Amino acid sequence: MENELIIEYSVAPLHRRFGALLVDLFCIVLTAFMLFSLSNMAFRETQWYKDNQAKREEIQAESGLYIENTLISEYYDNDEDTPIREKKDILAYRILSFYSNETFCDSSAMDEYDLRRAEAVTDGVALFTVTAQSISENDVNPEYLYDFYKDEIELHALSYLASYPQYVETNQFILWSSIVQGIIYGTLSLVLFWLVIPLAAFRRGRYSLGRKLFKIAQVGMDGMSLSWWRYTLRFIFIYFVYVILGFGSFTITLIVGLSMMLLSKRNQDLAEYTLNQYSVDGRGVEIYMDIGEYLAAMDNKAKTHLRNEEIKDITNL
Repeated sequence: MENELIIEYSVAPLHRRFGALLVDLFCIVLTAFMLFSLSNMAFRETQWYKDNQAKREEIQAESGLYIENTLISEYYDNDEDTPIREKKDILAYRILSFYSNETFCDSSAMDEYDLRRAEAVTDGVALFTVTAQSISENDVNPEYLYDFYKDEIELHALSYLASYPQYVETNQFILWSSIVQGIIYGTLSLVLFWLVIPLAAFRRGRYSLGRKLFKIAQVGMDGMSLSWWRYTLRFIFIYFVYVILGFGSFTITLIVGLSMMLLSKRNQDLAEYTLNQYSVDGRGVEIYMDIGEYLAAMDNKAKTHLRNEEIKDITNL
């Protein structure tokens, strides 16, 4: 067609697209982590957090499994002054006290503990003697007994404490506050690097930092730089399909998008294919904002060409 406008670009090489993506992800993750760390420091000073932490520490102290907010086995691992025999006696006493505490344990906890003691063997040596009336330690290397008690606390006693309802609430508070902060600051970082910067700083080609570094522009099916609303639509698609839906579907949408980028003729991922957009090689080419700018540039080139021809004619006289 005589009036048809054709603008051709080279498809952006895949290795440079992956490089740009890695740069962007690094910037996003680093920024989100910094914001999360600063926010978490401030959050720890709130009364809400302090009340929850005080409740958690109170439960830990009541259980007897902690000393100065440190798990008792870890506390004595770092204690080089206390003799090993005294350490293992303290751990043994704390374990018996915990399993006897009806706040945290039922009768089955002690029965299971007795069974583990009866079966405890290290290097072929039984650690305990079992009678009808009691279970007592054998005269063995105290390191063996200390290690047994340490494992008992970390592998079994802690699981009982972790299932205590009020302790579960305190842990859930910490977990969910961290998740919410992570979502908020992860989203803010995505908005900054994949929406604000391309819309405000690199309008021509809608470059992110990574794409600017690797010279990968984004254009529409008309060959022009994406308008603000088309680029915003692209970001919304990426956020909800790749990030939200991808997280909920165990990255299935991410795998689909990556497969399409690798296998499609123009190397379009799912977002680009759906929205009729392209990632093109921006090296040594001009990316135009709209048709008017393109036509004006072509007109200027034509006039420049005519002037150059006139100069050649004059010099040939």
